[in-house]
Amino acid sequence: MNFPLSKKNNTPRLLLLMLLLGILLRIIITCFFLNDGFVWPDEEEQYYPQALKLYSENIWGDNTKIMPFLPTLLAFLFYFTSGDLLVTRLLLALLSSSLIVITYFLAKEIFNSKVALLSSFICACYPLIVFSSGLLLPEMCFTTLMCLGILCLIKANGRPKSFALAGLVIGIASLTISITVIFFIAIVLMIVIKKSVTLKINKFTSVSSFILTYCLVLCIWGARNYYVIGEFYVVKSNYGEVLHLHNNQYASGFTRKENQMNKEKYFKELEEKIKNKTRIEGNRIYLNEALSFVMEHPFGFFRLCIERFFNLFRLYAGTISSNNFTSNLVSIISIITIGPVLLFSFIGMFYALQDWKNHIYVIIYFMSLIIIFSIIRSSIRARLPLEPFLIIYASSGFFIIIKNIRNLINKKAQ
Repeated sequence: MNFPLSKKNNTPRLLLLMLLLGILLRIIITCFFLNDGFVWPDEEEQYYPQALKLYSENIWGDNTKIMPFLPTLLAFLFYFTSGDLLVTRLLLALLSSSLIVITYFLAKEIFNSKVALLSSFICACYPLIVFSSGLLLPEMCFTTLMCLGILCLIKANGRPKSFALAGLVIGIASLTISITVIFFIAIVLMIVIKKSVTLKINKFTSVSSFILTYCLVLCIWGARNYYVIGEFYVVKSNYGEVLHLHNNQYASGFTRKENQMNKEKYFKELEEKIKNKTRIEGNRIYLNEALSFVMEHPFGFFRLCIERFFNLFRLYAGTISSNNFTSNLVSIISIITIGPVLLFSFIGMFYALQDWKNHIYVIIYFMSLIIIFSIIRSSIRARLPLEPFLIIYASSGFFIIIKNIRNLINKKAQ
């Protein structure tokens, strides 16, 4: 199929047009819908205060419940905005628009220029991505960094410098949301066994450069935590509490409402256990409680994971949400936009699996995030790091359908 979009001379102009369109939409959405205070409690209670403290006092403090990259970025932006919330949102949205360009080059590497241009157009206009670009939350920042890191991996082709850059970018992404451990381990194994890395010395240097840069970034944060709180943490220090929140005998979806009479008593007893304990000791108690639940109720835990898996790919947010913009209108917009993307992405993925070796990095990324979110939490907000790839495979699926329809029409014409 020879569409005019495939002409090389038009591609840079069209990509620039997509970028300008994306920037314009992000400015409009931010100015009209994100101009009245905070949207999520996490913005007001965690990221904005921490960034403001870093900006005004030049210290981080002993907060290890959030990862440092986003607050540090926000503190840097505060030097230009003086902490003004709306202006900071606008600058953050402008930075997030780089995802449009990254999505283009990712799609071009995975498929071709036609798929890349359509993907960048969808990324520029996709309501979930546009809206999230101005939020003081780590998901969009993490998404952009992981897409860039995977692009570096795809383009590496056995070159240690590219693997080192990928490790650096993915390491920074881990300082945004600390959920890349499974992905990191799987990628290291893939570099070792991948056929494109033919020489043993190349395998060794590629693996070592990727590991060193990734670990170096995390070790800097871990060393800082050891100096401040006496523990070498490279993830959030309340990971046990987060795990327990979604995996306990009173978790939503595990017990029926009429069987939750002892819920208040259970949590009061748990609070007594962690009372007068240090933050680290309290986190370990939460972790042990969560692990005990998993060991005692393996089938119940599995049922919760399945429920969270399907919730991860729902078309609209729940009726009860901490997001101030949850409404029927937003749900309708979500169904209209997310529905076709999910449908076409499944088609694109189905055909891509026939050549799965060329999509191995994306497959590993998908599987690692789905496993983590199925264990810990699941929501449309949590799915945001997967959206650019869903868009890319949806664009591929769209062209596959067009091609099949065209072939069918030609056959009938003959």
